[in-house]
Amino acid sequence: MTGRPTKYAAALADIIYERIADGENLRSICRDDAMPAKSTVRAWPVASIECHGAAPCVHRRRPHV
Repeated sequence: MTGRPTKYAAALADIIYERIADGENLRSICRDDAMPAKSTVRAWPVASIECHGAAPCVHRRRPHV
């Protein structure tokens, strides 16, 4: 594959969710050449994402402090 990924992939979304759960913001994640552009991630249809968006998924996984 050449360039940044553009199509939704569950494995890629999982990596993004993990990095967000670890406290990294989407802008920082998308600066990584192996990650899709921020606009691409935001364009993924919510229906195709098993967690129905990163925020609810991250909140369920975040430990209570």
